[in-house]
Amino acid sequence: MYGESRVIVGAHWQSDVDAGRLAASAAYARLHTSERFLEQMRLARLEYRCKAGLATPAEQKAYKKLRK
Repeated sequence: MYGESRVIVGAHWQSDVDAGRLAASAAYARLHTSERFLEQMRLARLEYRCKAGLATPAEQKAYKKLRK
């Protein structure tokens, strides 16, 4: 993992990496309780699928409707 390499090269102490992981876990958990955040993620996934050419025709239509 990225954090482990930072400890190995001496860029951080293990406690720094542990604290960062804890803070990130708390932020991740909090964001995933937010309906606003989850809706934005759904829209981002739809946009990505359309831009990457992975969207179904129904998804493409929904995306075009949102863009107007």
